[in-house]
Amino acid sequence: MTVKEKDGENDSSSNLDRNEIFRVNLGVRKATFSKLFDTIPKRSGKSETVSMQYDFSSTDCILPHPVYAWRGWICSLSPSEKTFAELKPPSSKNRQPWKYIVVQGDAKEEMLRGFRQGIEREENECALLPQSKRYIAAAKHTVDLMEAAPTIVLVVNSIGKNEMGEMTPEEHVYEICNIQSIGASIQNMLLAATEKGIGSLWICDAYYEDGCFYIITYAASNKMKQIDHNPIVAVAGEWFTAHGKGINLGWFCKKENHEMAQKLRQAFSEWIDNGHNNFDDENTIILCIQLTEGTLFSHGTRYDIDFSDN
Repeated sequence: MTVKEKDGENDSSSNLDRNEIFRVNLGVRKATFSKLFDTIPKRSGKSETVSMQYDFSSTDCILPHPVYAWRGWICSLSPSEKTFAELKPPSSKNRQPWKYIVVQGDAKEEMLRGFRQGIEREENECALLPQSKRYIAAAKHTVDLMEAAPTIVLVVNSIGKNEMGEMTPEEHVYEICNIQSIGASIQNMLLAATEKGIGSLWICDAYYEDGCFYIITYAASNKMKQIDHNPIVAVAGEWFTAHGKGINLGWFCKKENHEMAQKLRQAFSEWIDNGHNNFDDENTIILCIQLTEGTLFSHGTRYDIDFSDN
């Protein structure tokens, strides 16, 4: 990444001599450049701007580099914090391994049928992951949540290796770094949703009682940081969607949480003691989602519920 503050003899189309205008330049993979701008231009002659239909003096937007776009360079003039985040999302060695696939309508239904067939195989036939049968119920619940969503965004590792195949030590390191980069890209999407006032929450198991959902989670997680910033969250199931307010009830083993903790232990008995939770850690907490309004569908009838009325 470089920063340019003034026009040069061979690079003046950005009009950088304007007051408080500067340009941030970044080289990306040519495949990434093509996704952004559809095509990579031919190399321009000396002192010439690349042949692309863009106003290279526009500010606070992502543009092809006016001179080096043919190399896969992009730029932004005086980018805002939001545009800068879009310009350079966290990515190990700038590999940008993610690919987003938006699934809706019939394609979504076909995908979910495949998911359910896979779950049935794991449950009743020769399982690919025999040690994970304890999570079958959670997998079924996840598919139900996905069915309720109008749109599903799949994020895949576009340059990933076969996890079942052999890899060199270097390939193992690259794979780990790519997975971390993909996780960061997903988190950017969640933070963007939060900035727009939309609460976001990882898919998880929840226990319902008296107008509230209760979840075991970790206080230092990004989702809790999001909820601290914006407590309005959404929940969804096969038959139910709702909004509510997220409330941190504190440490799972806190005296005041004893009664609810016992209920959660019973509700989540299939997996609660599988080693994923450290109940000695005071950051292992109970999150309460106090519902405010929701919609229930039952036998073809829609019911709108105002939970504030109780």
